[in-house]
Amino acid sequence: MVKENEVQTVSVPIEVAQEYVSKLLGFAPLQLSDDLYNVVITHLGQMVDEFGEKLLDKFTSKFTTEKIQSLTYYLKEKLEDRLVDMFDSFDIFLVSKVLYLNPSVVLKDDEPQLAYSEKHDKAIDDRIITYTNRISVLKSCLTEVEQEAAKINSIIHNLKNMKNNVNQTLENVYGVKSVDELCTSVYERNNSISRLCTALNNINLSNVNFLSICSPPKKKKKHKNK
Repeated sequence: MVKENEVQTVSVPIEVAQEYVSKLLGFAPLQLSDDLYNVVITHLGQMVDEFGEKLLDKFTSKFTTEKIQSLTYYLKEKLEDRLVDMFDSFDIFLVSKVLYLNPSVVLKDDEPQLAYSEKHDKAIDDRIITYTNRISVLKSCLTEVEQEAAKINSIIHNLKNMKNNVNQTLENVYGVKSVDELCTSVYERNNSISRLCTALNNINLSNVNFLSICSPPKKKKKHKNK
């Protein structure tokens, strides 16, 4: 329960606090802070790297390269963390003390329109008509998309039925369940025939046993009728 004399405070995110002043300045105050931070962090990294190189040149004989690099990384990490904290405070100072608007300031776009302007009124009507037409076009496009989607779904359904019919025919006629299985079966049979032909070609036709087995049947003599 809030007492009558007690003042309520509301915490507003810094991004919200800069929104109004951004309209007046033409840029976001925090963007200025971010750009400054990027410049500082870049030069800070370069300075630490140069410091590490000088340490290597001067103390290579006394310390290992790994120790000097570890010191450099530790220093850079601590300085960057400290820099982040500093810029967090700087953001608050920039928005609340430097680039800010008095609560009583009203931007031109937010000023109440006390006089009637036919030109302004017509401009509003034109914008309403424009957006209404755009909405109508979008609805029309949506209807066409739904119709095309229905056609595609119908085609997919027909293709599934055709596939099922083909598979059923293959199973009834060839005893296989799919075209792939039929192709595999035909491929295996062709390979078997090819191997058989190769084996027959390699057999020595002069072999007596082969000739006796493969000799053609004797023709029967026909008896002439007297």
